[in-house]
Amino acid sequence: GINLGKLKEMIHEFFVPSQKQGEEVILHLRQKLLLEAMLDCLIEGQRLLKEGHLEEIYAEEIRKTIPLIGQLTGEIRMDEIIKDIFSRFCVGK
Repeated sequence: GINLGKLKEMIHEFFVPSQKQGEEVILHLRQKLLLEAMLDCLIEGQRLLKEGHLEEIYAEEIRKTIPLIGQLTGEIRMDEIIKDIFSRFCVGK
């Protein structure tokens, strides 16, 4: 729980660079939605931590940010995610 603030600070520094005069940050809607989803997970994890839930409970919320970060950085592509989901189900059998 101690490092949650540090994690948020690191994510903020990575995704919100300091703006120099004349420099702009342009986000696509997809990037904005991914960042908002990450923030929601972190806020929920922080809420669960403050309420005294077990470490496994709030850690799971924080873990949800990992694939979102992968999607944002391009390490995880949506077609790979869809392929993985369908590989787990027997369709038409």
